[in-house]
Amino acid sequence: MEISRTALGTPYREDDRIVLLAQFISEYYTSPNIEIEVKIGTFFLNSSTQQISHISEINMQNIPGRFESSLQPLMFFSLLELLKITCPNFIFFETEDSLYTCSDRNSKIRQTIGQNNEIIAIIKKTRIADKNFLINSHGSGIRISANIEEGIDKIPEESKFYVLRKKKRYSFRHLYLVIDLTEVSMNNKVFYEAEIEIVDFPFVKTHANNFLLGLDKGGLIGIARKIWQNSLALSYHKPKAMVVRVSENLELMEDRERVYKKFIGSDFPLIGDYLFCIAKELENVEP
Repeated sequence: MEISRTALGTPYREDDRIVLLAQFISEYYTSPNIEIEVKIGTFFLNSSTQQISHISEINMQNIPGRFESSLQPLMFFSLLELLKITCPNFIFFETEDSLYTCSDRNSKIRQTIGQNNEIIAIIKKTRIADKNFLINSHGSGIRISANIEEGIDKIPEESKFYVLRKKKRYSFRHLYLVIDLTEVSMNNKVFYEAEIEIVDFPFVKTHANNFLLGLDKGGLIGIARKIWQNSLALSYHKPKAMVVRVSENLELMEDRERVYKKFIGSDFPLIGDYLFCIAKELENVEP
């Protein structure tokens, strides 16, 4: 039985956003230095267009505002625990990124230092293009970016240091994608970030070329669909308000109760408790 058409005999129509994403990938996936990444976060807009009833693409050049790539601690840790179950072969690592200005205002220099104080990489990252999607009236959104990342031997003399970012990153591989959950300490504050990145360049490049040549549209559409659906899955995740207490190291329990009592006023925090995360943040910013 033919199932590729509707009851009226018309072809099924692909989600326009997925087609736009496939076109975006094919347009910019032309260099081995290209990076396509998705950031989950919040749009802060000075416009009534933020009041939406469905997912909408927005043009940040026409709307005053900004995008902040960060999650609430409760959502971050809930996603982390879930991904540890669904993608158990994850990688955890800690690094320090020193960021420097660049002569091109769309570029920045990033020097990454490992745990043994060795230089892992010096990267020049240039922002090429973005696609921005507002997914609800609270400002939650998705930014899909194309960037060029070039390895360089040293930091250019004209560059100026402007911020240090300490990162604790959990990296989960899913097909040809990587989902990164990162705890970032910067300027005495803690931020929580979630990103999705294409990592199998040859696989996606082949489908991007076929898409451009008209030889095979479906392959890249399928890739775009997986990126989009995983982005929505992260964005719409609903963390549980409470997490069941489990047995743990006594020293860690005592430390958690101490910090919780000092800033919140109770000495019985729950594992995964949002208020405990806030208490730890307050302790970290104390002089």
